[in-house]
Amino acid sequence: MPGPDATEGVSHRSETGGDRDENTDEPTTGTDATAEDVGSTSDTGREHEETGWEAAGPPPDDHGDTGQGTGTESVDDIGEAEAGVGQESTGGGAEASVGGTEPSVPDSSGPGGAEQTTDSGFGTEGGTDTGGQRSSEVGVDEPATGAGESASADADTDDGFDPVAQIKGLPLLTAPLAGLVTAVVLAVLSTVVGVLTPNTGSDPVAVGATVLLDLQFATQTHVPVGLLTQFDTARPPDATLGVLYLLPPLFLYTAAKFVTAYNTDEETLTPVAGVGGAFVAVGYFPAMLVAVFLAPGGPLSNVKLLPAILLAGIVYPLLFGTIGGLVAGALSGSERRIGTLYGVVGFFLIAVGSFVFTIPAIQFGDVGLLPQIHASLFTVVAVNGLRLGNPNIGALVLLAYPMVAFVVFAAGFLRGWNAEDVAGPLRGVAKGLSPAVTYFTLLGLLATVLPLLADPWIARELGLSPSGENLVRFLVQTKLFTVGQYVTAVFVGTLLFPIFLGGLGGTIAGTARYLLSDEN
Repeated sequence: MPGPDATEGVSHRSETGGDRDENTDEPTTGTDATAEDVGSTSDTGREHEETGWEAAGPPPDDHGDTGQGTGTESVDDIGEAEAGVGQESTGGGAEASVGGTEPSVPDSSGPGGAEQTTDSGFGTEGGTDTGGQRSSEVGVDEPATGAGESASADADTDDGFDPVAQIKGLPLLTAPLAGLVTAVVLAVLSTVVGVLTPNTGSDPVAVGATVLLDLQFATQTHVPVGLLTQFDTARPPDATLGVLYLLPPLFLYTAAKFVTAYNTDEETLTPVAGVGGAFVAVGYFPAMLVAVFLAPGGPLSNVKLLPAILLAGIVYPLLFGTIGGLVAGALSGSERRIGTLYGVVGFFLIAVGSFVFTIPAIQFGDVGLLPQIHASLFTVVAVNGLRLGNPNIGALVLLAYPMVAFVVFAAGFLRGWNAEDVAGPLRGVAKGLSPAVTYFTLLGLLATVLPLLADPWIARELGLSPSGENLVRFLVQTKLFTVGQYVTAVFVGTLLFPIFLGGLGGTIAGTARYLLSDEN
């Protein structure tokens, strides 16, 4: 602690409001003193207005106990004084006043001018000098700092979306290659079907090209149905071959999803990923163009040029390639696997629920266990094809409609609700749609197997009773006999239930999570 004389070097406030320097006649250059203040003090020793920094006095280490100032502060003194802004009570003694004690932050005026020393925070000066001018020593760099922050914010914004980097990340080479490979694989499978189809009267390659276009509904009639006519014992319905029509969508979707997921990362925007998946059309289109010219021509040709090019060459690869790219961009591999699990569990619950509503409604008498299972699973396909209900099945089975709708909606809702990263409706709908591909595949496989039991030879081989055989044949022949009925059940059912209702459930879940979040 400094001695009694230590306060002699501190300015004393007069009763009139001015400050009096008792110890020195040398000019006192404070950090906030104006030129007028310095001049008046050095010439006459008159009253000098000091700021809060000068009132604190020099540190004891520099001036000791003598209480004598140096008159001119060095750079080090100024730095030490600036480091003590906001701590006036520690700078070499207390400020005393003649005639009374004044508050440390006065709001008074006097003949010598008003001194206001306000500590507005660490590192910020709030004092004004005698002339009412605010010191500019502290904060002269504030505009530069603000400009730097603005530039930094602009840089961060630019880094958030870089169109050039997004375009470079597109699978511009691998996606067309994947589209070409997909077309070749489908062409080989179609050629095999063409070779196995009897009595076509054309070259197997030409028949294979026609089959390839037919699998994308680019022909006037369905060619593969002739494949079943060569069997002597079994002649199942044409809907059994409907699974072939699932191959182009699934292959294109899988190819686009694979190349997009391989060439993009989490920074790639989902629409950009969808564009990348659509690039499979670049390699797919030439193969379809070759198939159009290889198919038999003429006025009686089954292939029409414009529909074939439009559907097989453009619509199919663009549509299912874009879907595959969007899925790869919106969902990671683990998220897609979880969506597959939801699809499997949801489809299993639908199958179980169909037993509850179907078995009590069967009015064929004792048909046996296998026909009952067939009728229950057939209910699932009939609901998706919107063709449920007939005189031999009671009204109770109509409850399968709300049952399927509820299960699919609940699967989409729970998928979006249980995901930790869902914070809005868009992310929720992506999660809710993730089980759709699994649902589409399982429904297509089920609709392929069920018509087999309607063949008399297969029914006898399985040991069905006459009443059970009649039940199975009745259901298949009225609801799932042709390729058109198969396609309607699978494609329309997938659009209506897992895509619309499942996506709606995910959207509601995402919206609910957003509204219940801490931000709201």
